[in-house]
Amino acid sequence: RAVAATMRKRVLAGDGDQVGVMLFGTREKSAPEGLQSFDHTFVLLPMAEPHAAVIEKMQNVAAGDLSEFGHMEEGGEPLVIESVLWQISMLFAHAKPKPGARKRVFFLTNDDAPCEGGDAQK
Repeated sequence: RAVAATMRKRVLAGDGDQVGVMLFGTREKSAPEGLQSFDHTFVLLPMAEPHAAVIEKMQNVAAGDLSEFGHMEEGGEPLVIESVLWQISMLFAHAKPKPGARKRVFFLTNDDAPCEGGDAQK
C-alpha cells in the first residue's frame, strides 16, 4: 500500500519522476531485458514515470496477488542483500532520467532481519 500511495503522489505532483519497484525474497527472479537477474530478486516495475495502470498493479499486489512472483518458503536459503544492491545499480545505470533527477532507494520490509545468517549480516 505504501508503494501505491507513493506512486499516486508522484502522479499528482506531475514532476516526471521515474519510479521502479523491485521485490526481494521472491520465488521467481526477473530483470528488464538486457540486464542480469538475481535469485529471489524480481523487478516488478522497471524505472518509468508512474501512471494509473502501475498504481493498480501495486494495489493488486497489496491485496495479495503474488501469482507473478511468489515468495520464498520459510527456512529456505539465506537471502543475499548484495543481489539487490547490484540489481539497483544496474537499473540506475540503464535508466534515462531527466536532468537534475535524484536517485533514491527506499527499503520497505516487515522482517526485522531479512538477511539473517547471510554474509551481509556479518
